[in-house]
Amino acid sequence: DVQSPEDILTAEKLIFPGVGSYGLVMTRSQEKGYIAPLKQRIAENKPLLGICVALQALYEGSEESPGVAGLGIIPGQVIRFSDRALSVPQIGWNNVKLKKNSPLMNGYANEKLYFVHSYHAQLGTTGKEWLLAVTDYGTEFVSAVEKGNVSAFQFHPEKSGKAGLRILKKKKKK
Repeated sequence: DVQSPEDILTAEKLIFPGVGSYGLVMTRSQEKGYIAPLKQRIAENKPLLGICVALQALYEGSEESPGVAGLGIIPGQVIRFSDRALSVPQIGWNNVKLKKNSPLMNGYANEKLYFVHSYHAQLGTTGKEWLLAVTDYGTEFVSAVEKGNVSAFQFHPEKSGKAGLRILKKKKKK
């Protein structure tokens, strides 16, 4: 449990949970002094797992909260789903298509994973060094990123049944 900015740097492993809006997550992180240690932890390749909005926080910003800076680790802006034929937010089960090998995703057998989001990271700005998986919801979007020991998912592994729990158990071992 993080009580201070120093805890972000000293934790053996860190989960950055994804609850709330982009602006709220980034504003609270800034107020608590968490931005610099999060950036440092990522730069030092210390184990970090981001879930949902935490994946979006890795980018420069989001249409959800114009003018609120993200961590800027990955270039680009997070955008809202724009296809009017789709239900937004996307709530429910969907597949991910892996774009590279990852110890976290070893054994993933195309099971459905649980998503709840209105905004998504775009493929065009996410470099190959980060892109782990994509998902199709009217358009292909970034559903997982990973570089070294830093991983983040748009889906909620903790709500994704056995497949999600397998992923979380692997992160604990990594």
